Amino acid sequence: MGKRRKKSFLKGLIVSAVAVVGLVMVLVGAFSLDWLSYKSSGLLDTTNSYMLSKLPDSDSFDLMNVFVYVTLGLSALTAVLVVLCGILRLRLDSVKMLSGVLTIIATVLLIIFTIKYTKDTGSISVDFIISLKGEFVLAAGSIVAFAGGIINGAAGLVSEK
Repeated sequence: MGKRRKKSFLKGLIVSAVAVVGLVMVLVGAFSLDWLSYKSSGLLDTTNSYMLSKLPDSDSFDLMNVFVYVTLGLSALTAVLVVLCGILRLRLDSVKMLSGVLTIIATVLLIIFTIKYTKDTGSISVDFIISLKGEFVLAAGSIVAFAGGIINGAAGLVSEK
């Protein structure tokens, strides 16, 4: 194996590892870590964290939830294509790059819909007597998933030439 070929294989291996790490970050962020935290102020100062599956339902929740799965699916596709192109040397560069762009777009839309959800959901009523004013803020899960989607999509944009 020539020096140039070894260097190209090593680059493909590194980019493949980065793509897989991005996919794992999306998975862990979406399904294992808290997605949002609710910080209330007033009579009771509390912070509650919610996983994605435990968030209160709303119209913007549906959009956010859909784009979690779209981002996850596109991240998986991008990771597979990056591995096929980087390690197995299949010539699917244009499909891989398109998948990377779509992953980044889906991640940006996920960020937008998550922030929209945090703005749309404001107060929670407790025992019909006390109304706690507060806000949802991003927790570790959403931040890890956002970073993973961007990293995965960027790995799909890296050219092997």
